[in-house]
Amino acid sequence: MAVVVDTSFLVDIAKGNDGARDLADRFAADHELLVIPTVVVAEYLAGCSDPQSDVDQLRGAGEVVELRTGDAREAAALAGRTLDEGTFPGWSDVLIGGVAENRGGLPIVTGNAHHFPAQETITYG
Repeated sequence: MAVVVDTSFLVDIAKGNDGARDLADRFAADHELLVIPTVVVAEYLAGCSDPQSDVDQLRGAGEVVELRTGDAREAAALAGRTLDEGTFPGWSDVLIGGVAENRGGLPIVTGNAHHFPAQETITYG
């Protein structure tokens, strides 16, 4: 199985959040593929002191994926629905959601499930 990771998950791992680290260990033990959208890479690197080293670590942790046209199409549909509902979470989260939808309706691993109200999420304590 594969999961799409949100920036909050990566940040929480880096900060030593026990729930996030336990979940990451479980994913590793179960050989889960971590799909890391490039928008997540950009958000994560914005808070890093050594971006090249951190990019290398991200590549080692999962599969960094570029945004595809199908991802953008799904993101646009999500944006439309959430704008109509008054729950638009912002473009970064909509793009992450578009990647998840376009790549088979994958669950999103996040500490901010409320950013993905229309999608399956996996959270941690």
